[in-house]
Amino acid sequence: MKRITLQVSFMLGLICIILSSCSSNKDYKIIVSADASSSEVLASREIRRYIYLRTDKLLPIIQADIQSQTGNCIVVAEKKQELLKAYEDLAASAYSDLKEQEFILKSVQDGKRVTHFIIGGGSSGVLYGTYQFAEKMGVRFYLHGDVIPDEKQDLIISALDEQGSPLFDLRGILPFHDFPEGPDWWNLEEYKAVIGQLVRLKMNFIGFHTYPEVTNYPSGYCQAEPLVWIGPEKDVNNDGSVTSAYPVLHFNTRDNTWGYNPMKTSEFHCGAAELFAEDYFGAGYMLNASPWPRSEEENIRVFNNMGNLLADAFSFAGKLDVKTCIGTETPLTIPANIQKRFDKDKPMSDNDLAKEMYKGMFRRISRLHPLDYYWLWTPEGWTWSGTTTGEIRKTEEDLLTALSAMKETGASFSLATCGWVLGPPDDPTRFDNLLPKNIPFSCINREVGFSPVESSFANLSGRPKWAIPWMEDDPALISPQLWAGRMRKDAEDALKYGCDGLMGIHWRTKILGPNVSALAGSAWKFKGESGAGGRDLPVDDFYKDWAKCQFGPEASDRIAGIFVSLDGGPMYNKAQDVRRPANLYRLADWQGGPGGILLIKQPWEITQKNYAFVDDLEIIRMEIQGKGNLDRFDYWFNTFRYARSATHFGCIMGQVDTIISSLSEISDRSLRKEKIEQQVLPLRIQASMTWVEMMNYLLQTVSTTGEMGTIANLEQHNLCLLHALNKYDSLIIDATGQPLPPEAELSMKYFGPLRIIVPALRNILEADEDFTLKVILLSGEPIREASFYWKNLGEKQFQQVPLTHVNRGVYKLVLPAETLNNNDFEYYIQAVSASSGKAIFPATAPEMNQTVVVMETSTE
Repeated sequence: MKRITLQVSFMLGLICIILSSCSSNKDYKIIVSADASSSEVLASREIRRYIYLRTDKLLPIIQADIQSQTGNCIVVAEKKQELLKAYEDLAASAYSDLKEQEFILKSVQDGKRVTHFIIGGGSSGVLYGTYQFAEKMGVRFYLHGDVIPDEKQDLIISALDEQGSPLFDLRGILPFHDFPEGPDWWNLEEYKAVIGQLVRLKMNFIGFHTYPEVTNYPSGYCQAEPLVWIGPEKDVNNDGSVTSAYPVLHFNTRDNTWGYNPMKTSEFHCGAAELFAEDYFGAGYMLNASPWPRSEEENIRVFNNMGNLLADAFSFAGKLDVKTCIGTETPLTIPANIQKRFDKDKPMSDNDLAKEMYKGMFRRISRLHPLDYYWLWTPEGWTWSGTTTGEIRKTEEDLLTALSAMKETGASFSLATCGWVLGPPDDPTRFDNLLPKNIPFSCINREVGFSPVESSFANLSGRPKWAIPWMEDDPALISPQLWAGRMRKDAEDALKYGCDGLMGIHWRTKILGPNVSALAGSAWKFKGESGAGGRDLPVDDFYKDWAKCQFGPEASDRIAGIFVSLDGGPMYNKAQDVRRPANLYRLADWQGGPGGILLIKQPWEITQKNYAFVDDLEIIRMEIQGKGNLDRFDYWFNTFRYARSATHFGCIMGQVDTIISSLSEISDRSLRKEKIEQQVLPLRIQASMTWVEMMNYLLQTVSTTGEMGTIANLEQHNLCLLHALNKYDSLIIDATGQPLPPEAELSMKYFGPLRIIVPALRNILEADEDFTLKVILLSGEPIREASFYWKNLGEKQFQQVPLTHVNRGVYKLVLPAETLNNNDFEYYIQAVSASSGKAIFPATAPEMNQTVVVMETSTE
């Protein structure tokens, strides 16, 4: 693939254009064509939004097809617009050859008047150029939302001379289902929030994997998931709804899956219960469902509700030029309920039955929701245990069966392949001669990302190829994971092997900010050189920029140095490394499920040295200036304090484990009792206190459903399944003849400050769409006031709307579309507790508020 780079010729010596010296802000305007496309209108509103957030100046948007004769302008256009021809000082050659996703930022000066151009080759290019313009103003984008610097600036735009071209045609994410930390707990608002952020990151792909109904996975258990329905055509209605189903679920706290035991959220400790309105919590389409496997009627409802969600979310994605992809595994697993019907009524060969299913699946998708790709995943077992000739043959037959079914149904989407390996382990490119060249091949890295990009991509030619690095891994899912250098290295390798797609697999969002940013940036421009034999590329420049934008300039260099030291890790050698190594201590591993806190036999006095940097951050904290900067700093500071406490807990329980093991050598019952009373019981009490400390830190970081999922992991997996805290309680009680003392029990109360949590931050609404907001108030005492304040963008007066209480700490708000009248708006939330403790969201409000732009086909 030809390497195209994002060329920046931001020349030193070009003067800054200080708009206030040339004309008044009133005269400075944003220009779009009279027949502007929806993308151009959205781009103009986004420019207005980010200039307003940075400068407090709300610029007018004007539709015109003639050159503005007065004042300074920002012209937003796709290259096809006649409007551009009106500006004679801008040579058509500067933009005429732009491809769909490419853009230029260009400034032209005519006397005292300056015109800045943001020109895209197509609808996506003009949006990418807009967000590149916002980045030049100091704004940064992540999956969980935007970061706007605290300090306001004058309306100053440096001269622009920049062209952007992607290194990969497709760039995006693979949010992986199956755990509560990931999209299993996403509702429509989360889907749309993340999709809206993808275009800001200059990404254009979102894909999902679906586990089938099977029990022989390496994990030992796996229920079918509802993202993809499997069944015959006759069970699909004209609107895409279905009339048959089989047992399916996405994670909810009622059911046992992937090592999370069922548990009521009201039983969660340390005040975490306040985060959940229901005892049995999950995504909206899973709420109020009976325990798995449920009735067919309930499973039909789950499928249809999930399908309606995808119809809305994927339609929204299409308006932003974001490609969508779903799929399940090959050979196709026919659910037992469906298999029984056909065995009884219409016996068929395996391949004929699979084709019947694929036709039903593809027909349903075509009727129900937009889709760009349907990918077929080769078996997960191929990466862990190899494969046989018979398994390969069945997979090949199934791939051809799916292709035939797609042609017969006239599906508008394309097929693709994916998997834990590119192809059979002994011949990764085997399917290259089997399938047409228009079918993309893709795979995730092996060893949950500790192995590099599959080098066999280089041996494929003439077809699309998508590399999918891991932005985090599930064995250490409850841990912070910093892999910016790895993302850069994987992007470099993918480019070297000729890949034209780069997607990152993940579960969580906010805690992956650096990893997401590094992957997104590497898909457009490349920095750094690989070290000899290293797994990561240098990230000094990355973290300097990241720390300055996140926390302000006062201490950014020192913070950056800390993150550089924590990022990445040594090259992994499976034969030599008992644990996968990383520079940031990995406190958890796969233990009957993801993120089991490790029992550490090394003394805490030694292990805690891995967290010496936390003390450095505590000193640096006093230098952070600005409410937003401090809020973002505290997120990471508390994240690392949580990790340190979790590791300390692992050391305590490791010490307990060692002592308990030694009891087998003591035959004297009284001596055993003495050792348990004097050594084990005090450690058990200390472990409980450390767990509470850990949870209090973690609760200061909860911002998205991902962190809520971490809470569920600690409660349902670590405490409930692994018995991380209480596995020796019966031994202690038996030895002492007494119940555990009160100080050994975990508190149910929350002792931290009042917090306002908005799990899904929508930045873009569709025209005539209601604004729906879920708000969580985390408090150790009753709430006296909970209000939503909003106004049209730039207006003086806020309107106050009380939040509606749902249950526990959960509130909601709905602003009807007719109230918004398709206007861009800003808002903040304020809560007051019974003792007059106050919290505000965002932290910078009311000086800088959360903003929402409405997609419209024309400006006002």
